[in-house]
Amino acid sequence: MMLRGFRDGYESARADLAKLPSFDELNCHSEISSELSRKNFDNQYVRWFGVAQNGKVICRGPQVGVDLSNTHFHQVDEVWSIVSLKSPADTDNLIVAQKRGNLLYLAMLEPLLFDFMHEVDCKACVSYHFIVRAQPEVDMESKPSSASTAIKYTMEGIRLGTDMKFTLNATQEYVDAFSLPGRLTSLALAAAFATLTGFVLYRYLRRRTSVAFLIEHGLVRNEFLPHYQPIIDSRDGSVLGAEALVRWQMDGGKLIPPGQFTPYAEENRLIEPITDQLMEKVLDDIERFGWRNSDRFISINAVAEQITDSPFCKRLIRQLAAKNIPPKNLSVEITERHQFPDLERGRAALQGLVEAGVEIKLDDAGTGYGGFSYVQELPIGTLKIDKMFVDTLLREHSDPKREVLDAIIEFASVVELDVVAEGVETEGQVARLGEAGVFAIQGYVYAPPMPAENFISWMNSRSSISEHAV
Repeated sequence: MMLRGFRDGYESARADLAKLPSFDELNCHSEISSELSRKNFDNQYVRWFGVAQNGKVICRGPQVGVDLSNTHFHQVDEVWSIVSLKSPADTDNLIVAQKRGNLLYLAMLEPLLFDFMHEVDCKACVSYHFIVRAQPEVDMESKPSSASTAIKYTMEGIRLGTDMKFTLNATQEYVDAFSLPGRLTSLALAAAFATLTGFVLYRYLRRRTSVAFLIEHGLVRNEFLPHYQPIIDSRDGSVLGAEALVRWQMDGGKLIPPGQFTPYAEENRLIEPITDQLMEKVLDDIERFGWRNSDRFISINAVAEQITDSPFCKRLIRQLAAKNIPPKNLSVEITERHQFPDLERGRAALQGLVEAGVEIKLDDAGTGYGGFSYVQELPIGTLKIDKMFVDTLLREHSDPKREVLDAIIEFASVVELDVVAEGVETEGQVARLGEAGVFAIQGYVYAPPMPAENFISWMNSRSSISEHAV
């Protein structure tokens, strides 16, 4: 009955959520809506309705609310999701969520109770085992068992990266009485129980198998490192500076490329501590490279949210002073791919860096939200041309992006901005860029991103070649 009630409650909650009116029709006042009062619904399983936005409940009935901060919902499909969490009364509740635009319509089912399980004696039981994996996927097997319970569950191997094992036992008398229907019913009961228990444990397991959780552990272990890709003056081959690109070197030496973790880090506000960890190493490496007080620089990347929503800029200036590194030896790259949530605050924060002597570079110029308006609104000193535009120089046929490349170069010349071409791979591209007046080159044509030790060796070998040539 308990499992049937859970199933009915889940389906009924979905039906009721689908019938709820639009947000404007809920008539929320001080986050309370009389339309969401339980008395207006016939659903006996739902104890609470609400609407959430950006992880915060913004409208609810007069019943007790819930805290959705740091909550990760399990996606059932594109519209529906579920999560099990603690209510203020310290009970485990299942939350059913329907996505409507940028809103989540929520229904909380009555507490998930497990006291329907009890022990009885039996001489021979049939045991059904389920292996529930972290995704979760479910495999099922059955075998005779001599356990002393009619319905019992066990969980094995609840550790990070391992499977969960569920065992349920049905009495032989029960199976004999119902024969095939009894076995099928037992299988259905076991499957429903495994699903129900999986909901309760899902949040626990997802947290410990999520990329965000692994990133947090990587931060504790100091696993985020800068790899340096040089920026070269193509006219004489001299090193102008380098860009610090984050890499994740996990325990055991495995190197994780940024595309596999930075989106999760940005989504979970972990990009800021990663940048802080990177910054300490970059400032030390400026000293190791012998670049302090020189004309060379290292660029670091920062996203728009860091600039506007955290003390990133002021902290950076303090770090430079503490390490006795001149601000001219460091530059900050912001990207057009991330829109500034507050352009005014972003301008003020970046202006503070410029006044301190730190140059601002616009990365991925021409590919994102800002367009040339960022150059007009923000204190940009250098445009970095994205690889997608540089690649047009390899193609013989006409490409509309080639016109964008020409426009970026011409615009930079008119407003007197420096230009760096990224993703340059061939000497032919270097020559074509030189004809257009672009001489600061970053790309595999000169060197890939390298750890600090390799970068030092690369610079030493380059110096030796230059001296030998002289």
